[in-house]
Amino acid sequence: MLRSARSSANASFVEHHEGPLAPWLAGARLVLAKSGTGSLEACLHGNPTIVVYQLRGMLSSLGYHNILSVPWIAAANLIAGRQVVPEFCFARERGWDRVQQAAIELWRDGPERTAASAGLAEVKQRLGAAGATARVAAIVKDFLCPEVRP
Repeated sequence: MLRSARSSANASFVEHHEGPLAPWLAGARLVLAKSGTGSLEACLHGNPTIVVYQLRGMLSSLGYHNILSVPWIAAANLIAGRQVVPEFCFARERGWDRVQQAAIELWRDGPERTAASAGLAEVKQRLGAAGATARVAAIVKDFLCPEVRP
């Protein structure tokens, strides 16, 4: 889908990559991602990101829009407590026009891009410094195996 959209838009300057993200994110101006750790990694690199969920059909779309109990699914938005990256959820091919419009707005320098960058910086600050896994492991270890004190 992305390759054909790139071709039909005559956007040969747009790159599509799969695999380890860090090398590509270092120079990306805009990222289109599915939800998950990849979208959060893009956000932590400071890249304006658009999160897209293309559902299989109307039943899953109804579930998404009517049953979900959180206002967002993208981790960056949940961490910020507000929308800092646009997220789109739609069934079939409907909805890609809204994704395209958001991409155009975030690609250009302007208020949308500035707000996105500020929101992503807030998300990164809220998560804290690298090494969270080691810090949590130390907390759990101290809780489960407290040192014997004299």
